[in-house]
Formats: sequence, structure tokens, C-alpha cells
Amino acid sequence: MAVNLQIGQSVIIGKEGNIRVNNSTVSRRHCSLTRTSQDGYMLNDLDSTNGTYVDGIAIFSTPVTLQTHVKLGNYETTIGHLLGYQVPAPGPKAASAPGPAPAKETKQVSIDHLFPIYQEYDQAVRNIQKKRARMGMNRMLFYTVPAIAGTVGSFLQDDTARSILGAFSALSVVGMVAYTMLMPSKSDELVDEQFELNQDFQLNFTCPECKNFLGQRPPKLLLKVGACPYCKSKFVSHRHH
Repeated sequence: MAVNLQIGQSVIIGKEGNIRVNNSTVSRRHCSLTRTSQDGYMLNDLDSTNGTYVDGIAIFSTPVTLQTHVKLGNYETTIGHLLGYQVPAPGPKAASAPGPAPAKETKQVSIDHLFPIYQEYDQAVRNIQKKRARMGMNRMLFYTVPAIAGTVGSFLQDDTARSILGAFSALSVVGMVAYTMLMPSKSDELVDEQFELNQDFQLNFTCPECKNFLGQRPPKLLLKVGACPYCKSKFVSHRHH
């Protein structure tokens, strides 16, 4: 049965997601999909082991449509197929009528409000990355300490010192086991935090005119690009240059 997302709604795709994919190269919570407009979606990788690819390129977050070809690990499909739709291949474009098209006036919209939204999102992403890095360092420390203690202990002659060092090493091993058991839970918490962060960002970092999500480009780069890729409104800023 097809999954009919409303605008702003999201699903998680993976072995244990809302949309389940049983493939050995797909993570438990591999990626998320959010509907951003009538025909548009946003695909986000959730720190998957084997990556999420769109048209052969690894992505972190990118806009997609039902026809977009994606690869989750080694599993290849389309967004439409994941959602349970029978999506026909895009047909040939109709020939355009001869003669010049009527000129349209370009509307200007201010994106000053997007600067603090992007700044807050960027800082939150950096904080999540630091948490992941600390988890990796802590795990490495728990593995390293017993090995160092064992090496040092082999050179000690004093039985009391060796006993103390042995006890310390044993405590480190217990800590390592406990931390390893807690890691999946902590990792899931970070995935949920990243998911909610991405969802809020996609709902707020939008074109003021058409309300479509503008992707991961910072506002300064949007000003250089010049216009919304959807409604073609021209971006302007009165405070940032």
C-alpha cells in the first residue's frame, strides 16, 4: 500500500524504519524522507554505515522527486518505489510553440530572516558531530587502557603495585563492556536528534515566496545564486552583503 505523506510529514527508511528495507547493506535507520511540497521531497542520510546515494553521488541532504533514482548501500530503487507508488518513467517533453515567450516580471524577496535560521542549524549539526566524535574517543580509551595496564604490569616487580594495576585494568574492562552496551542507545538518541533537527530546518529554511525548502546552501551562497530554483524569485538582503 502506498505511503501518502502530507506536506511536512516524514518517514524513516531502513531495516527498522517506517518503510522497511531488508538488505544487509542497509542500516537499521538508514535515511529519512520528508515531503516538502506537492511534488517535492527531502532525502536525509541518518549517518548510515554504507551511505545514501542520489544519481551515484553520496548525499547528506538533498531534494528529490518520486522519479529520483536512489541507492541505499547496495540497494537500488526510486523514491516512488519506496513509497509504494507505480511511477512511470518521464516521457518526452512536448515541443514548445514557436515565437518568444511573454516576459515575466521577476519578484524580489528578502532572505534576511534565513541567516539566523541557518546559523542555529549549523551550530546544532556541529554539536552532534562533536558528540559522535566523543563517543568514538571514549570507546577507544576503554579499549586502550587495559592494554596499557597489562603491558606496564608485566614490568612491575612489586606485587602490591601489580595488584592495584590489575584491579584498575579490570575496572576499565567492566567500564568498556558497560559503555559498549550503552552505545546503541546513545547512537539512536543522536539519530533522533539529527532527524528532528533536519525536519525543523526543512520546514523553516524555505523560500519566502513559494515556501519550498532551499537545501543546505548558506544564505550568502543563495544571494550569489541569485534566485529561488522553484519560483525564480530574486533573493535580496538589506543587512548582509
